[in-house]
Amino acid sequence: MWEYFNRILKYNLTPDECFYLLGLYYKITPSLIDCKSIKESLIKKDIIKVISDNDKLQTITIGNDGLKAIKDLNKFYNKKTKINDHELMGNNFKDKVEKYRLMFPATKLPSGKLARNNVNTLIENFRWFFATYKHTWDDIFKATGRYIKEYRNQDWQYMKTSQYFISKQDKHKVKHSELADYCDLIKEGLDNNEFIFDEKVV
Repeated sequence: MWEYFNRILKYNLTPDECFYLLGLYYKITPSLIDCKSIKESLIKKDIIKVISDNDKLQTITIGNDGLKAIKDLNKFYNKKTKINDHELMGNNFKDKVEKYRLMFPATKLPSGKLARNNVNTLIENFRWFFATYKHTWDDIFKATGRYIKEYRNQDWQYMKTSQYFISKQDKHKVKHSELADYCDLIKEGLDNNEFIFDEKVV
């Protein structure tokens, strides 16, 4: 946080001016600050410009220095706030991902797709999974074991790949996780016969 405020000062901005500037950029009106005086200050600093002032309705644009500051601040913020893989998935997450991968059969599924996906692909999917759900690796292995057992008995028919079992987007670009459903199943202690999936898309 201290680094972020120092970066704001680097562009000759106060925190309130930065708040106003970001609000202008994202077309959001900031609250709890004196917008009028801040706007006048930013105009003097040539951070923003009034390009028209007709009938008391001002059209304001952000100057090059302002856009440069916003771009840099957003980049810095995103870099600092992204949780790294070890924090999200545990220190030995690569071994866990490989263990998960090897639980799937080393073969092509009836859909024609390989059951096992690349480790890096799985890591990206697990990043989303751990950021979205509160399940543990132990939950994951138990749930995956149950899933594999069910579809082995069906000769892998309609089984998802190791990637799509973790997460898959629907036509509306919304991600769903069958793995999370099976983790819930394990935690609820339901019997296999009480929990049946009808989805037939791999």
